[in-house]
Amino acid sequence: MKYYDYLDNEEENKIKHVLENETKSDALHGIIVLGVDNYVIVNEMYGRQYGEYILRHVNDIILDMFRGSDIIVRLRGDEFIILSRNIKELGNIELLASKLIKYISNVYVKDSFYLTVSVGLSLYPIHGKEYSELKNKAYQSMLRAQSNGKNNYRLYDSARTKALYYDYLFNKPRYEIRMKNDGYFDFNMAEEFNDICMNMFRTCRDSLSAMNSIMELCCMYLGFQRAYMFEEEELSEYASKMLRYAAQGYEFGKDSKIRRALTEDLQARLVENYSEITLINIKDEDVDEEIKMTLEDEGVSQLLFFPIYHADEFKAGCIFENMTDEIVTIEDAELQNLGRQLHAVQAYYFNSRTKYFGKENIAKIDAFDNLGACVYLIDLNTHGVIYANDEAMNCSNELCVGRKCYETLAGKDSPCEKCPLKKLDPEDPHATTVCDSYNYSARQWCRCIYSWLDVYENKNVAIMLAVDISDYVEGGIDS
Repeated sequence: MKYYDYLDNEEENKIKHVLENETKSDALHGIIVLGVDNYVIVNEMYGRQYGEYILRHVNDIILDMFRGSDIIVRLRGDEFIILSRNIKELGNIELLASKLIKYISNVYVKDSFYLTVSVGLSLYPIHGKEYSELKNKAYQSMLRAQSNGKNNYRLYDSARTKALYYDYLFNKPRYEIRMKNDGYFDFNMAEEFNDICMNMFRTCRDSLSAMNSIMELCCMYLGFQRAYMFEEEELSEYASKMLRYAAQGYEFGKDSKIRRALTEDLQARLVENYSEITLINIKDEDVDEEIKMTLEDEGVSQLLFFPIYHADEFKAGCIFENMTDEIVTIEDAELQNLGRQLHAVQAYYFNSRTKYFGKENIAKIDAFDNLGACVYLIDLNTHGVIYANDEAMNCSNELCVGRKCYETLAGKDSPCEKCPLKKLDPEDPHATTVCDSYNYSARQWCRCIYSWLDVYENKNVAIMLAVDISDYVEGGIDS
């Protein structure tokens, strides 16, 4: 590969030729459009010759990151297009985009000025098979990344793309039918939403990116236009951008601080007034006047608020906004079902191993995901479930990491009187106890083995391994 001039259309034709002559039915290629942010400022401040020198430095970084089979083209002054061939999985192209942003943002210009880039992504064949269509969609995504704060990447129609991608991987016949009928984004949200969300967290390399896509899916599901999320502790600028999906965007210029203060105040008032998932119409009489005024100023007609609690403490809130005159009606049963699904999402979001375990022990904890049994880690000081492996997550839509073990696993409002965990000798690191019990969360009878977790600094953390024995219990789950 070499440094290509933007007039060298022959190189773009190479990309077109590769896509037009693709014969593998399972081929997956990525189109990456990269734009250097504020390049005009570099030219104006330091001259075009220096600006060209900087672009060649960017080009060298790109060359070092991609393989010889990939094709890199400079489109125009500060933009590049890249064909990344046979990417194997969607997460790989997102990882490439993240690395491009990271490495190029380290390019020092002058006077404490560093480069940033915005990146747009599209996928062959999910977004089309024609080069012109794929290029256009990646370019649109790059512009969206620029409009949402720059120094970021955007996958075209991210949420629905990821939903379709799982069909591409695991359900080829259904994927082919959707593609053939040009209705490949018309999936059944009511039936597929939970599986899609879980797959996103299991396969996505960045939990923030997964959460961002899920927020978008919720907007689609509800028919709302905008969603964002705030944590109890202020999000970093990058995280804030990732989680602020908006069809009608948030500004990140001079108005961003004002808008952030406004939304933080709204969040505080929502937490004060609502403790569970709630749909708010601004015309309802019982809506707090300050909340109503804020929503009216923002042009919001409806708001869905979902508070996230961890270990019984408020940690974050998801806010979905309808900005049209058409009021969306959500029945109570449907709202509660959505709440249960979001609770499952919450469990994944807070199931971050690094929050509880040192780096040297993460590999040991990750090994639990390879077991064909449900594994839970329980803090006996708080009775909180602080971790659950993939098998446990797959078995339950109601499992909430951070909730009390007796609530999540036993379906009780208070600690179990005959809790097997109490039988573990705190002075014996090898202590174990066994019992058969009904796992309320997984809806199955389990033989449970309890012991101390030896990789954790706090010896009051116990491991619970639950093996399904429903087939051996007389009367099954009705017993």
